[in-house]
Amino acid sequence: MFDENSATSGGGALAIFYYNQTQKWATISNSLFINNSNTNAPGAAIAASSSNVHIIIEHTTITNNYSSSSNPAVEVSNAHFFNSIIWDNSTANDGWPISGADIQITNSLIENGGMVPGFNYANSLDIDPLFTDPANDDYTLSLASHAIGAGVGSYSHPRNGSTVNIEGLDLADSARVQPANSNPDLGAYERAEAETPYPDSPTNLSAEELHREVRLSWDSVDATDVAYYIIYQAIEPDS
Repeated sequence: MFDENSATSGGGALAIFYYNQTQKWATISNSLFINNSNTNAPGAAIAASSSNVHIIIEHTTITNNYSSSSNPAVEVSNAHFFNSIIWDNSTANDGWPISGADIQITNSLIENGGMVPGFNYANSLDIDPLFTDPANDDYTLSLASHAIGAGVGSYSHPRNGSTVNIEGLDLADSARVQPANSNPDLGAYERAEAETPYPDSPTNLSAEELHREVRLSWDSVDATDVAYYIIYQAIEPDS
């Protein structure tokens, strides 16, 4: 866990620099980066911007890190993300999550993922991960999180093509794949469930103000376990 670190010259929590001409690789796995900050430097959480440094970030949660400059939470030259979460980091450029020359993202949850080259909506998510209690630094996944079971069970190592199987323990020393033979969760922590029992939320919700009424419209989800939606009315906003 990387918590409450600060820097003024690259990487609020972790900086990796290498200026030789040979290629070097580093792997960050089962890690949590929270409450880190930097000032006028690359990477509120991680900086690895040397051109010959290649980073693999696997089963890592990067959230609630702050940069006072326009630099993103993760500043890298070459990075490969697997089964990770980058969410709710504050920067002067309003949420730009990752910067780098060569970024590949596989089965990860990235806030503003559409801003990141290498992000693929076919296998990755750009939705709230629904952490259990982020206000108290509990970044396990709640039962409602669609990051449960959204990971990939193996991948080809980008350096040599060898198969990397996801196994072992998570950050809390729980089995990484639960239940057995299911897909792993995203981020540093694993839940016991194979997937969330909650259906996807409706999309494209809009409201049209009419005379003494409001017309709501939305796109429903394609789920066999959704029979209908219930609409609640509140007197006060956010109540």
